[in-house]
Amino acid sequence: MRCVTASITFFIISIIAVSKYVDEPSKAAAVFGFIATIVFALDFYLIFNELADFLKQRDDTQDEPSRQQDDSSDSDSD
Repeated sequence: MRCVTASITFFIISIIAVSKYVDEPSKAAAVFGFIATIVFALDFYLIFNELADFLKQRDDTQDEPSRQQDDSSDSDSD
């Protein structure tokens, strides 16, 4: 949530800086704001992919013991 909020905030402020002010420092601030927007969006993307992979691995490891347990219980009942 931190990355998404920061990305949206920087994007809005950059748009305001470009549209309201015409001097050079405001244009530079807008460019850096757009760069910060891209960096925060990329950070969100990378964190989300890591979290998705972690949760996927966790689900896979939790399923394996139950499968092994089910297999052994079937062989004991025969």
